[in-house]
Amino acid sequence: MRPARHLARPGSYGPPGAFAGDNNLPCRTGRRLARTEYAPTSAILDAVGTDDVVAAEWERGWHSSDKFICVHCIGDDYLRNVVARAVTEDEECSFCDSAPAAEFDVFMEAFMVGVNNRFEQADDAGMPWEGGYVFETVDQYDLPDRFDWVAAGEHDVAVVDEIRDRLAEKTYTSRW
Repeated sequence: MRPARHLARPGSYGPPGAFAGDNNLPCRTGRRLARTEYAPTSAILDAVGTDDVVAAEWERGWHSSDKFICVHCIGDDYLRNVVARAVTEDEECSFCDSAPAAEFDVFMEAFMVGVNNRFEQADDAGMPWEGGYVFETVDQYDLPDRFDWVAAGEHDVAVVDEIRDRLAEKTYTSRW
């Protein structure tokens, strides 16, 4: 009888039912895997490092944006200063069309420092689960509403919506 083969880990790429740990699948380093190790099931996706990008975005809690933001669309002094140091004269704000503007990713990186100071991922906090989280939680869709004061001007709703669109699907709980 053949030993049982392990299914690819949840979230790994490859067709449904693809098996990882098969001795015929080389891993990224080129060595053959033992039957208990996991292997990517797509050499093409593995070559471009898609798994690394997705893992990095999940770890930091947000996805990259192709938008730009100016200091006039930011209501918080600290975030405004961070963006002001990163502006590029030839870029326009994606929200109000004024120049200069910085990449929205600069804003998001600084914004997430504040989020991570006040909140943590519910699973990482050891939050009890009894058919749902026992204590109050905030999902990624509602989280920006707790920080709506970081956006300013007539385009504040668009800025908060972009924050919402960039956040990874996580559930947060207050650190205090």
